[in-house]
Amino acid sequence: NSQFIQGMRVSDQATMDASIQACSLIRSQLETKLSMGLANSPMHGTRVRVASANVITAKPAGIIDGIDLQHTGLVRKIDTVAMNTLLDLGNVVLLSPLGYSPTGEAFSLSYQQVASEIAIALQADKLIAFTDQDGISNTEGELIRELNPTTAQASIARQDQNNEFMRCAKTAIASVEGGVPRAHLMNYANDGALLQELYTVDGA
Repeated sequence: NSQFIQGMRVSDQATMDASIQACSLIRSQLETKLSMGLANSPMHGTRVRVASANVITAKPAGIIDGIDLQHTGLVRKIDTVAMNTLLDLGNVVLLSPLGYSPTGEAFSLSYQQVASEIAIALQADKLIAFTDQDGISNTEGELIRELNPTTAQASIARQDQNNEFMRCAKTAIASVEGGVPRAHLMNYANDGALLQELYTVDGA
């Protein structure tokens, strides 16, 4: 059980240990999937190289409303030189929502903030976020296909702010305001959503 203060988790040592274990397990599972190269499959003979690095410098989130967030941190800096070098070598760069301080401390970070800060730092063409909703809907419940940051902020203002989708929506808004040309929100439950979003006119 975790305590949340203004949407941020209080990460004590037990929570931090569990976060590191979870990140290690998920990383292993993703690397396994990206290493598949079965004969008679689209991946036959393909070699996908996966790289990681300590490119995220973090700082403690500190005290909010009198509560010490302990091992919860905020992104201080992204090492874009290291990331671009890995990308230029043809790697898929796989990063966990963990950051490290110059003193050697590890911090648990919001993966939404990590994604946004990296997209802005790399001057990415777009940020794609998978979440638990199809996107932002109007008052009639119809999916809105395109929004700018101002209208997006107005559209989510009337909704419950403390959930997964709202955090991703705010991340999309912050990324575009930070210079990323486009941000896409799509439902991870929809099979083929990424392909539809990238390769069809209407998208997912």
